[in-house]
Amino acid sequence: MGGVLSSSAEDVPYRTLGAKVSVQADPMASPQLPRDNLKYANMIGASPHHGETHIEKRSPLSKVFYNMVNSVVGAGIVGLPYVFKQSGLLVGSVCILVTVFLTDYTLRLLIEAAKLAGAANYEQLCEVCFGDFGYYIVSLAMFIMDYGAMLTYLLIMADSSLFVVEQFFDVKNEHLIRAFLIIGLSSVFILPWCLCRDMSGLEKASTLSVGTVVIIISIVTAEYFTGDYKSDEKIAVADSHWLSGIGTLTFAFVCHDCAFLFYQTLEKPTSKRWSQLTFRGLSASMIINFILTIFGYLTFLEDTDPNILNNYKQDDVMALVARVLYTLTMCLTYPIGLQVTRHVLYAVIYRGNDYVTEKDSPLKIHLGLSLSLFVTTVALACFIYDLGLVMSLTGSLSACALAFVLPTACWLKLCKYRLKFWQAEDPWKHFIAVAPKAFVCVGGFFLAILSATQTILNACGIDAF
Repeated sequence: MGGVLSSSAEDVPYRTLGAKVSVQADPMASPQLPRDNLKYANMIGASPHHGETHIEKRSPLSKVFYNMVNSVVGAGIVGLPYVFKQSGLLVGSVCILVTVFLTDYTLRLLIEAAKLAGAANYEQLCEVCFGDFGYYIVSLAMFIMDYGAMLTYLLIMADSSLFVVEQFFDVKNEHLIRAFLIIGLSSVFILPWCLCRDMSGLEKASTLSVGTVVIIISIVTAEYFTGDYKSDEKIAVADSHWLSGIGTLTFAFVCHDCAFLFYQTLEKPTSKRWSQLTFRGLSASMIINFILTIFGYLTFLEDTDPNILNNYKQDDVMALVARVLYTLTMCLTYPIGLQVTRHVLYAVIYRGNDYVTEKDSPLKIHLGLSLSLFVTTVALACFIYDLGLVMSLTGSLSACALAFVLPTACWLKLCKYRLKFWQAEDPWKHFIAVAPKAFVCVGGFFLAILSATQTILNACGIDAF
């Protein structure tokens, strides 16, 4: 990403470890990591944003704000009303607020830790802190996150396209037609883009994605007030399946894999401006997501589908338009997800001193990785029907690690404060500094396990807790 993260005049004077700069010793500098051991700070080729392109142009906060909102408000939005079905109206609302608060908190910690380590991306940060183990853990989490996202794109595309086909044709075997649609649409409209090494042109699809989200929110809100779909059931205030819903929420709100891209494209990238960006971006995303979530759930209550678009009638013209647009959006978004996933896989396999950028890799390696990822996701999508299951598992297994566990673990590793606060000269000061981070780290770990467990048990028809 064009070098390591460094502090500016507005920041606390973090020491930029591994960079060829002269800085003052920082009171936050870590005694646990000697300077000689931080040999990875200038390594390239580790991140999905991988340092293979140097950022020449900085963007104002308003533009990066738009990009952050766009990264959060995406495919996951159609599964959010189902979270309220799982957790209830009150508990679901609390879960959203807590998820957004912790996401904002750990985004700031992530960049703060990167400055302490002099790291330019997530993988470098985890490698500086925990060596090869940290590098592979964060790479695995990113792979699961983006691979799961690719699956959700295909599942949403399948649901939307099937509804459109059923509107015009008499479909007798839904399962077979659905599989044909997944294979056909993905082979014609997705595969050619997946074989390209440079997909920068597809970034314009973000405009279409935002437009589609606006249409969906408008439809969901309007349908609630028209009363055509309203359920007579009582509103559930709380439900015991909220843990499973946490996985979907983290999948929807987590954008830590993009954090370094946002920070390094920001004009005057200071800690203060980064905090302003994360607060505004996540607040706006929460409002947008909450509007769709609340009206979607209140319309269908216990009948709410994991994909809210599936709840609307086939002959609903506005819903039909939304499905067509969403199908197109998923077709254009999938290759971007594949590019990120492919690079994570490539960077792990071919990591080392002789690393060659993915763009310059041999054709057979490029085709092998691209086709393997494409074929496996398409095959899985033909047999998986539960969008909520994929979102929840992806969020539980990867997003919780990326958002809650790793940022706090890295910060605790790098900071001057001691986890054994009772052994410090000022125990209370050290306790106040490390306790919230340690709580989020440990809590995020167990939350991931419990959320994934409940999701799997629910999918098996077991209501354990």
